[in-house]
Amino acid sequence: MEFKKVLTSLLKRFDEQEIWPEDIIRLKIQAMANNPGRRNRELADIEEIDWELIGEYSQLFDFKEEFTRLKKGYYEAD
Repeated sequence: MEFKKVLTSLLKRFDEQEIWPEDIIRLKIQAMANNPGRRNRELADIEEIDWELIGEYSQLFDFKEEFTRLKKGYYEAD
């Protein structure tokens, strides 16, 4: 996909206040491309999803089943 198209779609969602987790990861990838010295830090951020925190929040809203499915899918993708 062309960089300008990707960036335009990303900025459009920011304008609409609709930011997806994938958007944050895309920005981190761009940061690594722009500054290779940030690679380890950005990859660590991407890899360090705080599943405990997400699980606690999921329980507040009775989303334990969905959380379990998401977490399982994440680890199976490795």
